[in-house]
Order: sequence, then C-alpha cells, then structure tokens
Amino acid sequence: RPDMSAGGGWADLLRQLGGSLVELIRAEAEALRGDLEATGRGFSKAVALFLAAAAFLFWSVGVLTLAAVEGLAVWLPRWGAALTVGGLLLAVVAILFAVARRRLKSLEAPAATVRRHVADSTAWWTDRVAGDRQLSDGSEEPEG
Repeated sequence: RPDMSAGGGWADLLRQLGGSLVELIRAEAEALRGDLEATGRGFSKAVALFLAAAAFLFWSVGVLTLAAVEGLAVWLPRWGAALTVGGLLLAVVAILFAVARRRLKSLEAPAATVRRHVADSTAWWTDRVAGDRQLSDGSEEPEG
C-alpha cells in the first residue's frame, strides 16, 4: 500500500500516474515515428531499385522478342513470326492480368483492416477490464 502519511496523498499519486502515462504515450509515439521514417527511407530506396530493374527488364523483353521473331523467321515469313510471338506475349499478359486481378480481389480493404484492428483491440481491453471483475471462483465481483 502507498504511504499516505508523506503528505502527498492519492491526488499526487494519480497526477504522477497521469504524467507517467502521458510520457509513455509520447515516448511510444516518438519511437513509432522514428521506425516509420526509417522504414520509409528503406522503402524508397527499394522502390528506386525496382524501377531501375523494371527499366532494364523492359528493354530486355524487347530485345528477346526481336530475337524470338528472327528465330521463327527461319521457318516462317517474318510477319508470321511476329504474329506468333505477339500472340504468345498477349497470352502471357492475359494470364498475368487474371492472376493479379484474382489476388487483388482477395485483399482486405484498408478501412476493413482498420475496423478489424480496432475491434480486436476493443475486445482485448473489454476482456481485460471484465476479467478483472471476476473472482477466482468465476463469479463476478459485487459492485460498490
């Protein structure tokens, strides 16, 4: 039990508790901000590298497409080889588009994610508060 004879009293203890809680929240917010900034910088660098890789991939696909057309031109007229390679590329595009669309539909909307997290957190806190009112025999603590 806290010593109430020191002249502080419960009001001072509650004030200290409130101040400590504010400092804890402030420190957690600062730590979160620092983590998010570091993540953002790392994410920006990774995106830049992905964009550079995508640019090289774009030109590589063009060169490989030309090589495929020229290779097929040995057996087919050049226009036939170009149509064959173009048709294969469109088939790949259609498959990738369908897979991406299916995955996108399976994602949870951001608003739903936030609602789910808030509901989980609220349920956890409600369970904790209600759990504190239960006695060891399972009965609830009498009010008052």
